[in-house]
Amino acid sequence: LANGAFTMNGGSITGNRAKRGGGVTVAVASGNTFTMKDGEVGDNTTAGVIGVGVSTASDDVFDHQGGRLFVTPADWAALKAAVEDAGAPTKPAATEVLIGGNLYAVDNGTTTTGTIKVTRKLAIHSAAIPGAPFTITRDGGFTGNFFNVGSGGDLTLENVALDGNKDIVNVDASLVLVENGGKLTLGGGAALKDNFVQRISNGGAVYVD
Repeated sequence: LANGAFTMNGGSITGNRAKRGGGVTVAVASGNTFTMKDGEVGDNTTAGVIGVGVSTASDDVFDHQGGRLFVTPADWAALKAAVEDAGAPTKPAATEVLIGGNLYAVDNGTTTTGTIKVTRKLAIHSAAIPGAPFTITRDGGFTGNFFNVGSGGDLTLENVALDGNKDIVNVDASLVLVENGGKLTLGGGAALKDNFVQRISNGGAVYVD
């Protein structure tokens, strides 16, 4: 029987690539364990998709005691995919989503764009790189909420701006909708700005429903 163990007390595992879908950055075979106490794992690419990059067999253990699981999406569609990825015991999702440059919030009529649903605990903030803090700006064709924090969702925004682009588009949606059972926290450097809603009852920046 396998009894291998990988413990991560610090350091980083980032920027690795696996060409095929079956390959990941940290793969734990049956009967083994990966215990993460500190450090960071993220921005690893599997078959062209950026993510955390950890995968274990169904009977294996990934014990996340501390450290960062993160991803830095390149555009709105990738941001939506990262946030809405609920993860699984065998394939953990990111707990931090880093914004690595200015983005546009877009809706092209497909399920891969539009409003982003938050149903778990998650932090979104600008990456600590030159040019930060970064801004997510409403595209002229996007009239919905940027984020919809649903029941069980817990979203923290830090060091990032959401810009409603009021000079280009007027809407009937706040920047962030917080539903019953959801939670929104603004941290240092967060800015919700320039959103022009037609109805005052919808809340220009935040609507807590």
